[in-house]
Amino acid sequence: AALREACGPQAPNCPKLECAAGPPVKDGFRKDLSAALEAWVADPGTSVTTHQQGSPGPAVCDPGPWTTLAGPQPPKPLCDHCSLDLDIQAPSGNEAMLTMDLVDTYVGSILAVTLHTRTDAGTGPSFVLDAAIVESLNQGTDAVIVYLPAPATTGAELVFEVDGSGMHPNAVLVRSLNEPGPV
Repeated sequence: AALREACGPQAPNCPKLECAAGPPVKDGFRKDLSAALEAWVADPGTSVTTHQQGSPGPAVCDPGPWTTLAGPQPPKPLCDHCSLDLDIQAPSGNEAMLTMDLVDTYVGSILAVTLHTRTDAGTGPSFVLDAAIVESLNQGTDAVIVYLPAPATTGAELVFEVDGSGMHPNAVLVRSLNEPGPV
């Protein structure tokens, strides 16, 4: 309405606004996010540590609904850029790469980290991450990369045990390098 008033009938060159919804983006713009994360990790100015995680423990009963809405969570996730890349060519032969970028507020306060995975068949293996990995997170490294076996993973969640504030679940973006978008 304001544009019509400003232009009036005497201004033939006024723009005509037309709004139309476009089709949704197939990958939800995650391809751009993935490219940005890969460029950040590859940047020589980014400090990165890598680790090999051993075999997972036995599958556990489903820890409950895969949501963080039922329990309290920090205002910002502890690891807001965590991802699990599948089908990679890792140096150890493992087929998944977990990338973690801890929010600075929590550096030095992580006591333990567990990665819970799930598959189309249900709950998958859980990994209690090694003490060396937790130490890397507590040192404030820009990115901590962990290679691990995680076949057929379709979903994942990290659970951080934080000194003084308990357990904090954190969603993990799962993506396959053989697929165009997230799993």
